[in-house]
Amino acid sequence: MDGVTILNEFEVVTKTVFSWESFWWGALTGAIIGFGAAVIFGLQEADWSAFFVGLSVFCMIFGLLVGLLGGFILKPKPVEYE
Repeated sequence: MDGVTILNEFEVVTKTVFSWESFWWGALTGAIIGFGAAVIFGLQEADWSAFFVGLSVFCMIFGLLVGLLGGFILKPKPVEYE
C-alpha cells in the first residue's frame, strides 16, 4: 500500500503447549505451600501423626494443582507464532 508506514511489528504467540519446566517449578512451590499447611494442621491438632498425614496429603494435592496451573495456564511453552 502506498503511503502506509508500519511503525511497530512483532510476533504474537498463536499456539502453546504444556510446559514441563513450569510444571515442576509449580509443583515445588505447591509442595512448599503444602508443607506450611501441614505444619499448621499438625500444630492445631497437637499430634505428630496428623502432621505426617497432612504432609503427605497437602504436598501431593497442592503440588499437583499448582504444577498443573503453572504448566497449562501461567507459563505454557509457545510453539507457533504469527
